[in-house]
Amino acid sequence: MKHWEYSISQAQRISKEEKGTIKIGLSESIAQRLMPAILSYLNAEKPYIHCDFTIGNTALLSELLHQDKIDFAVCGRNTNLSGVTFTPLGEEQIQFIVNTPDHPLLQQKTVEIADIIHYPILIGENSCYYYQSVNHFLTENNLAFKQVYNCSALHLIPEMMFGYAVGIIPRGTSLKPTNIPFKVQGFDPEMPIGLLISVEKRTYLSQTKKNVIEVIKSSLS
Repeated sequence: MKHWEYSISQAQRISKEEKGTIKIGLSESIAQRLMPAILSYLNAEKPYIHCDFTIGNTALLSELLHQDKIDFAVCGRNTNLSGVTFTPLGEEQIQFIVNTPDHPLLQQKTVEIADIIHYPILIGENSCYYYQSVNHFLTENNLAFKQVYNCSALHLIPEMMFGYAVGIIPRGTSLKPTNIPFKVQGFDPEMPIGLLISVEKRTYLSQTKKNVIEVIKSSLS
């Protein structure tokens, strides 16, 4: 009898628990930092809320937001998208890597952007927010890469390094032990990263989604 009463009370408690799905888009460079914090909060506070993560670049996440396939995204600013608000939460930095200590660039006292354009470049696809920032900087200096290999999966770029290639990735991307980061003099583009959400959805966010956003803000502060 007691077991039956316990089962009924448990069923009643579960029926009162908030249920549903949160669909979150994350830039690849910050996904590893944010996902554990989000899941930890949901597991502790809202165990019956399901969470769908979509990992991608700003262009992809903006399109999914426009199609109402995600609730909000944490990514770069998309100035071409209407009906959304962007709340900056931090700055994303770009990292340059090579894969051998014998690389000619590492033998120089300082490296400028003009020094790397003659080497094979591994970088995200053209629609990547950070690729556009790099390209804009090159254009301002009347420069262009000679040989470019694009990859939409940014986490694979450190694995793809070969010979004297130069990898350009968002800082925070996991590196291999053989990858060697280096600095490029005078290269420091502003790349705000933040919360991208439709104006309409922002008005009707559930308390749980608001709480998840606060967890994200705390993790990036």
